[in-house]
Amino acid sequence: MQRRSWIIGLLWIALITVETRPAYAYLDPGTGSALVCVLVSMTAALAYLARSTVYAVCAWLRRNEAGPAAEVRVNSFGDNDIVLFSEGRDYWLTFKPIIEALLARDAHFRYLSMDVEDPALAIDDPRMDSRYIGYGSVSYGRAAATRGGVMLATTPNIGCPDFPIPKPLHIKRLVHVLHGCCDITYYRRHSLDHYDAVFILGPAMEKSIRRLEDIRGLPAKECVIAGTPNLDGLSRTVRAKKERDGKPVVVLAPTWGVKGFLRRYGTDFIEALVRTGKYELILRPHPQSWRKEARFINETADRLSRHDCLRIDRGLSPAETLGRADVLVSDISGIRFEFAFLYGRPVITLAAEGEDDSLFEAADLDCSWEKDAERRIGAVVGIGEIAAMPDIVGRVLAIPATSLAACRDAYLAHVGRSGEVIADWLLAKQAALEHC
Repeated sequence: MQRRSWIIGLLWIALITVETRPAYAYLDPGTGSALVCVLVSMTAALAYLARSTVYAVCAWLRRNEAGPAAEVRVNSFGDNDIVLFSEGRDYWLTFKPIIEALLARDAHFRYLSMDVEDPALAIDDPRMDSRYIGYGSVSYGRAAATRGGVMLATTPNIGCPDFPIPKPLHIKRLVHVLHGCCDITYYRRHSLDHYDAVFILGPAMEKSIRRLEDIRGLPAKECVIAGTPNLDGLSRTVRAKKERDGKPVVVLAPTWGVKGFLRRYGTDFIEALVRTGKYELILRPHPQSWRKEARFINETADRLSRHDCLRIDRGLSPAETLGRADVLVSDISGIRFEFAFLYGRPVITLAAEGEDDSLFEAADLDCSWEKDAERRIGAVVGIGEIAAMPDIVGRVLAIPATSLAACRDAYLAHVGRSGEVIADWLLAKQAALEHC
């Protein structure tokens, strides 16, 4: 009898499930969007849980294979940890030299990434506790809840009211590292207000930071002269350029978003360079363009790639392209100084004229080492001069490498050694916190 009741119950449930009737219900768009967000969040959380479980099992198996010594090393992380926080693979070239330097010093540290394809997550070393923390709101919460002594991040804006990541309460020192050779002029306003320390390129950059602190009544940050680690790897690839045996190579390297010259200046001047027949052209968009403005950049690249003398560089590392270039055309991108300082070749900067700087630190700064340096490494061109670009390229090709080297020495320190300088500082700060 009990068995029959159970079967009847199942049949009844099946009947209710398959039968269709008018629901006479209304689901407004807002509620529908909320339900979709909930489903997406639940799916992401389950995926993260599954991935974390697999990593945990793999780590357990490795510890068992390695014996008791490995168990001690894996469990040696504590409240004074060094934590590297990355938004993902686009910043791999920044973190790579730091990771290598920490491992060379037998240091234990944690690495948190918001990108499942981050190359750093593939490093298998018991001294490096690597975690994928998800993407979006899930990862923001995990980043904010992180415990440790020193957290190093390329991400500006942490702690700002309109940014999704608050300053982590359980991190004793929040430290910013530049992911390019640039000033903070075009960082969003208040981007570094909540940081305790900043790794800067050289002495000139400290003026901008101190100026903002004075205006806002902020406590002085620790400014550590370290150069920029993403140049460490590039500096090892630089070779003396061979005598030109063909047309001069012009590399076009816009930044992404509204500040990029492709949006501000269009592509007419590029077509003009093509028509001269004098140059070989390479378009290298910022890596973020392929993600943040994919439709725009793909349409632009497709339109320009029909020219035989122009090719598109989609690679993560700019080393091969920069090595071939005779002159670089860019905008506010830090690649200008990377190219001029490492390769000793000139740069044409397309000015951001008439731009509303009210959202950026430029609104509060009356000084910037970039403004001085960009004129020393080549030419600055405004919208009224853009039609003369073919002639301007010819003129800057004559700038001697010696003047570019002098500019580099004035603004950039520790070329090729930035990762080591940063690793040594992190370890010294960790040791100081342990003795507090």
